[in-house]
Amino acid sequence: MQIKQSNPQVKSIAVRTTLLIAIYSLPFWLCLSLSIIIFRDNFVGFWLKAPGYYPFSFSMALFVVLSCSTITLWAIRNNQQEINLLFVILAIFCGCLLNILLYILYIPFPINILIIFILFLIGIVKIPSLTILITIISIFYSFLIAIPLIFIYLSCLYTQAPQNKPRSIRRRIIYIIPLLAVIIVPYTIAATIKLTPGLILPIEFRNTVGLNQFGWSYKNIINEIQKCEQLEDYIGGKKAYALAEGRSYQTFVFVGNSTNLFLEVIGEKGTAFINACSGDCGDLETLPVRIYTKSGILDITYGHICGKID
Repeated sequence: MQIKQSNPQVKSIAVRTTLLIAIYSLPFWLCLSLSIIIFRDNFVGFWLKAPGYYPFSFSMALFVVLSCSTITLWAIRNNQQEINLLFVILAIFCGCLLNILLYILYIPFPINILIIFILFLIGIVKIPSLTILITIISIFYSFLIAIPLIFIYLSCLYTQAPQNKPRSIRRRIIYIIPLLAVIIVPYTIAATIKLTPGLILPIEFRNTVGLNQFGWSYKNIINEIQKCEQLEDYIGGKKAYALAEGRSYQTFVFVGNSTNLFLEVIGEKGTAFINACSGDCGDLETLPVRIYTKSGILDITYGHICGKID
């Protein structure tokens, strides 16, 4: 691979290519959104609109969409002074992986306080520049596409080189079909066999994420779920626990704190997805629980399987 030093022309090409990849990704986002809406499970809903709660699934979808956009752009452009296709896809993968790493290292409380403070300033001062600032922070806070796009730009900046592309678009399309299959098929399988695609990640890894993010609150809720004998009636003896993808958050208020976690519990006879709560939780009958067993799927509530967690 030929590496070139950056110059104004190369930078301009890199910026234009990055913007084109972002624009070309829009139809793929639309197709992905429609498929999620059509085949969505009401227990989860339209998860794509909440990347902060579904970081693994969103990062996987982001990788698929941006990779397909890059491949499409490569196929339809006749320019022989071209980006290195595989290197750009690798850069997208690294950017999406960094999204997940940032989520693992994410400390909710200080960042929430920072955002509330900035919103407060906007409400008082009403300066347009602050509105732009909060928009940028919200993009990074929600783990949207900013980081992968930066990686795309850097890969385009340093890998522009003459490519031996087939001159015929038809031949180029045939050339990219296997690459598209390698990207799309694993994601489709993950989206089909799991409640959300990100749950294909090992349960041990997601358990570590839960411990890192929620600490003693996570341990407390797991300890209480271990005492729920009613749950064992459905899934048998409990074997493994992990943070699943969903509304997991902590609330700190003067009248009482609470922790809401969406957990996956694997038992000897089945698996349960539990919206669990610790602290000032309100009515536990409003927290849904989904149980998978060989005999079928059962939707009940957290109050039905566990008492209140102090």
